[in-house]
Amino acid sequence: MKIFRITLISGLLLFFGLSAFIWKNDPIKSLMNTIEQKLQTYRVNYHPEKIYVQLDKPQYVAGETVWFKAYLVDAATNEPVSQEEVVHINILDKQGEAVERIKLKSTDGKIAGSLSLPSSLPGGEYQMVAYTDWMRNFDDESFFRKSIRIWEVTAEQEALQQSSTDQLSQLADLQFFPEGGDWVAGIESTIAFKATDREGLGVAVKGEIQDSEGNIVTSFESLHAGMGVFSLLPEAETQYTAVLTKADGSTERYQLPQVQENGYVLSVDEYAEQNQLLVDVKSKVNEREDLLLTLVGNDKMLYSEALSAAEGEHQVSIAKSELPAGINRITLVTAEGEPLAERLVFLHPERQLQLNVKMDEPQYLKREEVSLTVETTDADGNPVPANISLAITDEELVPEDLEKRNIFSHLLLTSDLKGFVEQPDYYFNDITEEKQLALRNVMMTHGWRRFAWNEELPQVAHTQKAALSIDGKLVKDNGDPVEHGEVILYVKDQHQIFLVEETDEEGNFSFEGFDFTDSVELVMQGTTAKGSRDVKVVMDEQGFVPEWNEATEFIAPDQLLATTEQYVSRSANQASVEESRLGLKEMLLKEIVVEERRENLVEPFKLHSRADVVIDAETLPIAPSGNILEALQGRIAGVQIYRSGMFDYRAVIRGYGSPLYLIDGVPVDASAMSMVSQYDIDRVEVLKGPSAAIYGGRGGGGVIALFTKRGGPQYEEVEPSENIILHKAHGFHKVREFYSPKYTAEGKTDLPDYRTTLYWNPNVQTNEEGKATVSFYTADRNTSYRIVMNGLTAAGLPGSAEYTFEVNTPEAVSP
Repeated sequence: MKIFRITLISGLLLFFGLSAFIWKNDPIKSLMNTIEQKLQTYRVNYHPEKIYVQLDKPQYVAGETVWFKAYLVDAATNEPVSQEEVVHINILDKQGEAVERIKLKSTDGKIAGSLSLPSSLPGGEYQMVAYTDWMRNFDDESFFRKSIRIWEVTAEQEALQQSSTDQLSQLADLQFFPEGGDWVAGIESTIAFKATDREGLGVAVKGEIQDSEGNIVTSFESLHAGMGVFSLLPEAETQYTAVLTKADGSTERYQLPQVQENGYVLSVDEYAEQNQLLVDVKSKVNEREDLLLTLVGNDKMLYSEALSAAEGEHQVSIAKSELPAGINRITLVTAEGEPLAERLVFLHPERQLQLNVKMDEPQYLKREEVSLTVETTDADGNPVPANISLAITDEELVPEDLEKRNIFSHLLLTSDLKGFVEQPDYYFNDITEEKQLALRNVMMTHGWRRFAWNEELPQVAHTQKAALSIDGKLVKDNGDPVEHGEVILYVKDQHQIFLVEETDEEGNFSFEGFDFTDSVELVMQGTTAKGSRDVKVVMDEQGFVPEWNEATEFIAPDQLLATTEQYVSRSANQASVEESRLGLKEMLLKEIVVEERRENLVEPFKLHSRADVVIDAETLPIAPSGNILEALQGRIAGVQIYRSGMFDYRAVIRGYGSPLYLIDGVPVDASAMSMVSQYDIDRVEVLKGPSAAIYGGRGGGGVIALFTKRGGPQYEEVEPSENIILHKAHGFHKVREFYSPKYTAEGKTDLPDYRTTLYWNPNVQTNEEGKATVSFYTADRNTSYRIVMNGLTAAGLPGSAEYTFEVNTPEAVSP
């Protein structure tokens, strides 16, 4: 355990003591061990994740394409998640319905994608939600959520004007938060407060604090986003009231929390000393009590101290260099682990990814090529490789993102706090003393979102998935589940490709391990454990849909009025231009994609993880016995072939046992292998362990599959019924490439170009020198363009930056 410098200050009566014998206190030592073990278990077994998503812009017209880049990271280190995972992207309306849902696969923590909004989508506020299946094991506040505005092609000015006249800035809620948690009589304390309107946005307030007799004891005023603090020495049996004076002279009264007769007050000063964190514990109790003070950061206990407490004061000074950047949690607990006080502290990072842009010209003409160089360095100016997403939008038509959240503020601040933090970037741009104090107010008015050691460990109901699953339920006519029934899945028109899964006690089944793009038609057939077909196959069409979170509903319509009509008009016109330019190409691409997909499905296992070993039969020696298994002897690592009769052979897969034998997808006995002519065999596939799990318990010993050149017997297509259904399974979303026209001599066109998103690149990778160059062409407007970049290094160092450049062509048609 790291030993920190400790300062003792005498109290008014007795004092907190720290002595040599304290480490012999078994309850405290036992609690410390419990905490360390629990945190280690959480880090190793739960390894929570965070996800951040950058969109190309904050608003869209129905029918437009949403371009996005997601970063999936380890929650403790912010390092990109190395293993592949399925990432879900949902667009929710205010009724909580998913109007669009897609799945993508992460690669080294990076996910680039696009999503086409239906042209029939009603205008209004929507919410993008991004998450992994693993994140569902934790509080859904760990999901990434972002509000986006979608406009209909028809003008919405009247409705917009109406909403903008609503008095959204009126105070709707005022809450008070004693520092540490309790407000104790006779101990001077800091009280934080937060005032918000109906949309959850901060409201500037000021007023007075009165005691039970109506005497003014202090005044208060918010500092930023409706938050502020004041200090007060409360008296016992006194009810304090905040009195606010409105602009019209009227007043409004709010009661403060009850004053406690006894208790503990935990306060922290993170700014008084540059290199030290000052922790102050004051108490008023009836008898001495053994306590433990802990500091947890990045899911590790980084500081702990045993205290023997009576009335008095105890101060601790902790070196900031020993603590991680971001939010740290300081907690005071009893020897039994009961929390008494808590305070969150934010420490600014000494290291931050710096993103810089160099343009090849000071300004540009319309349809002129732009060469843009991105440079990534650490805080000392040393080059560092990073992966960056870059969006360039029309600054005049696309409003600034009012949410003001980038990858840096999300990963280090908002993702670890409960509740909505308004414009988090404010606290990290041009840091001043006032902004530091405002950030302290955030720490005192928001709760801890991450795992707390005094909580129960989460129940793991969802695994980390790198592939897709097809889920459903087998039920009887009366709706009762079919326990231990059997479900067979195969691709429509391809009977030789089939999988079998057994239902659980609730009738649920899940086929896992699929990896395909677009959609595929499947046949699902169910029976009871005894083979009866009197069952119904019910597919889980909807699946999990996250809830709408009111905390993110904050877009202020009046801030969009100035450019909305022009934005909607330009976007609708540009959509028509794009349709004219790309319509034929898109049609051809769709035909090619469908044809390629159908070709892929001819061969088994194209929809899921490939076989561990695939052997072309022509490369095998001719087996003297005529049994193909004899020809496999010594050809496949871990597979042993032994003779069990004159022409009979058997296989054993080391570590698994006797395999399941398949001929053209049909399970057969091992003896049937000698009845197939080796000259008729096209290939042999071997599946072991996880690869064979698609065959359920039958594949527990592995699988040896033979595929003949004639492809097995011909089957007639089955007629759908209750126990046999057709199911359209949706795979990973096909990612489109952002279209950026090239106005070269060959690419010259008279079609107008009024793109609101000029350029989008989700995968700009700087080299060892910290540099990467991209190029694109400007459009037809005299305007300024906003460059928004977010990036992350392999070591988990986040960074963000914004720049602008001008397009100023005298002869251009100014719309």
